[in-house]
Amino acid sequence: MAFNASKNLSDQIADYLVEQVVSLKIAPGERIMEEKLSKELGVSRSPVREAFRILEQTGLVEMIPRCGIRARAITEKSVEDYCDMFSLLLGHVARRCIEHGTDDEVRALKEIYLEMETHARKDDHERFHAALIRCVEVAIEATGNPVLEQVIRTIMPNLKRFQYIAILLKAGSLTDSFEYFRVILDALVHKDPEKGAEAIKAYIENEMKITLAHVKDSDLAQYIVNHEN
Repeated sequence: MAFNASKNLSDQIADYLVEQVVSLKIAPGERIMEEKLSKELGVSRSPVREAFRILEQTGLVEMIPRCGIRARAITEKSVEDYCDMFSLLLGHVARRCIEHGTDDEVRALKEIYLEMETHARKDDHERFHAALIRCVEVAIEATGNPVLEQVIRTIMPNLKRFQYIAILLKAGSLTDSFEYFRVILDALVHKDPEKGAEAIKAYIENEMKITLAHVKDSDLAQYIVNHEN
């Protein structure tokens, strides 16, 4: 990992760990060893410990007494709970984005939608996921509400991980999911906040159903359990 000298080291380590957990390179429930990580990254253990504290606040990892830290397990209940929160907050983001977005922000969102469509048709899961997350980030900024942005930033790591798993489960069917974004784009163009909010909620509900219905029959079954650990 290459570090940027102008940015806080602990923040960079935390960002690195988020991407490792989101992409399942660190599996749900897997312990993250402080000493091993500091050696791997070539840094002291102090910024690693601080990165752990930053990450714990997102809910993506959990501290285990006398055992260190581990990536939080994914359970059926946690999927349902997070989707409930995603639906509430991102529906509000869509509403405020449509109401307050500048011409430049709307243009940027349109370009990302087109990029997502291209990736969906090619069934390129990695690029589709990256574009989707960029779309969310632009939409958050377009709300013009820094308090709302701050709240959503805390759940973004879990949103990224949930979407990554949901997208992986939809082999050959990304274009089906993209239909929801057609509705959202139409709502954006025609300045219809409620239509946009409802489309986001419908999309998240669909993602949750796909995840819970299919994960047990896939190679990702190991990542979701029936009970809280």
